[in-house]
Amino acid sequence: MAGASHRKAQRVLLPHGVWVLMYEPNEDGSRDIKIAGYDRKVWVTEVLNRDGDAQVFVTMKPLTPHPKDPKPRKDDLVTIEHGAYATIRQLAGA
Repeated sequence: MAGASHRKAQRVLLPHGVWVLMYEPNEDGSRDIKIAGYDRKVWVTEVLNRDGDAQVFVTMKPLTPHPKDPKPRKDDLVTIEHGAYATIRQLAGA
């Protein structure tokens, strides 16, 4: 049996086995975003909506000692490798 077709989206692959899907606009112009990761549990820890800005903070925890990482795809919008992420944090003094 064939699977259902997926909504059109652009994927951003992040370090630590996480990715974000940014979906095409809805009929009302709004956009949906999905944050995902294999073998991980996610909690929304804070949502801020003020002065036209929106921020969502999430905590993601691996459910196994070696959770599966997503494989990069040709059509990924951006892939942020862990080494680049670590370098940016070092330069930012975090």
